[in-house]
Amino acid sequence: MAKSFEEVLGRLQALGVPGVIASLDPEQASKADPLAPVPARKPGTKGPFGDPHLLVEAKRIPEVLRTLRDDPELRFEMLADVTGVDYAKEAANLGVIYVLLSLAHHTRLVLRADVPKAAPRLPSAVEIHPAANWHEREAGEMLGLVFEGHPDPRNILLSDDWVGFPLRKDYEFPVEYHGISCV
Repeated sequence: MAKSFEEVLGRLQALGVPGVIASLDPEQASKADPLAPVPARKPGTKGPFGDPHLLVEAKRIPEVLRTLRDDPELRFEMLADVTGVDYAKEAANLGVIYVLLSLAHHTRLVLRADVPKAAPRLPSAVEIHPAANWHEREAGEMLGLVFEGHPDPRNILLSDDWVGFPLRKDYEFPVEYHGISCV
């Protein structure tokens, strides 16, 4: 039976899981400041912006992921994606997005953690969900996110001498790379 967003949030609150800051309407979650007011919509509904989100403290991501995976009433056993978002050139934070699936309950859940652009560090999720390995590596090299404790932080898309982070809004694409035109 599918779990509603309210049931998932209620269970996390009942367990006293630290680090859950807020539940976000999907439209709120698409903003650089997720706690800014948006037009009201029924909590937990899927709208044009996607699935319901939980805003989580970045340092608490492993605890929240472990609880979501291991609690028999939740069973979010599959990590479908880890990615990052640079919401705006002038935004102070980057968003880190985790998409989880509960195959047992036919439910999706999205976690969002914000980290400062100046020091975008957070714990790795690889120990809890091995599937995070390549997702974190890609987000690291494309946005400059540092996943502390990652077992293999090598680049997978860019060469080791690449300068900058191509998915950041302030990224300036090089004119040339080792004598090859990039324009």
